Parts: sequence; C-alpha cells; structure tokens
Amino acid sequence: MLNGGYPEVFKFDSLGGSYTVLDSKGACPLEKLEPEWCFKPYDDSLIGRICEVWLDEKMNVRTEWMKVKPIPTSEG
Repeated sequence: MLNGGYPEVFKFDSLGGSYTVLDSKGACPLEKLEPEWCFKPYDDSLIGRICEVWLDEKMNVRTEWMKVKPIPTSEG
C-alpha cells in the first residue's frame, strides 16, 4: 500500500490503459503466492468509464468517474 492507504497500481499495458490494483485482502491468482500479490477483482461497471482526478480551488483532490469520450476523427 502507498501512503494514505491507497492501493498500488501494479501494471499498465498498451491496450487502452488496463491495470491491476494490488490488494492483500483481494483475489489471489495462486494459493502459494504471498498476500502482497493478491488483487482487486475487475469491476464490469467501469467499462467505458475513466476516473478524472483534479485539484479544486482549495487544493483538495477531487475525482469523478466519467463516460469515455471517443477520439475525434480527422474529419472532425
């Protein structure tokens, strides 16, 4: 875990921003692995969504899950 109790991001790949979030109390892929290799299961409700993160005017971290916007084509 990182400072503040936020889970570590284990891996990013080149296929659209996939990731695995490590969670010692989560699902473990193999019985013999240490709990540090367990992870949070995939959440189907987040398909097509992205978490936007920003600082507000008082420097508080804000987050909001937003629908992914399509990449504009060269035609506009």
